[in-house]
Amino acid sequence: MGEVAAVLQNADEVLQMVEVKDLVLALDLGKEVSAVRALVQKYSDRKMDLGDACCVRLSEMLAGSVVYTVDKQDFLVYRKSGRQPVPCVFP
Repeated sequence: MGEVAAVLQNADEVLQMVEVKDLVLALDLGKEVSAVRALVQKYSDRKMDLGDACCVRLSEMLAGSVVYTVDKQDFLVYRKSGRQPVPCVFP
């Protein structure tokens, strides 16, 4: 959520997206720490940050989800559930 607010440069817009459920906060990091850590380690050569790892993990957990990101260089490389491309929209 913090990264979305930084890109949009408007925290209120992000909060509105959460309120109307256009932005879903579905990751309990405490429960998913092993899976997220595995992604960070897998992509250590790219220096995957926590936000990217959480987005990839969420894409694994939520069928039909799409990641909106400007980080095209990394998200074209990242894979979910092994070898599947992460569905992305690059605005």
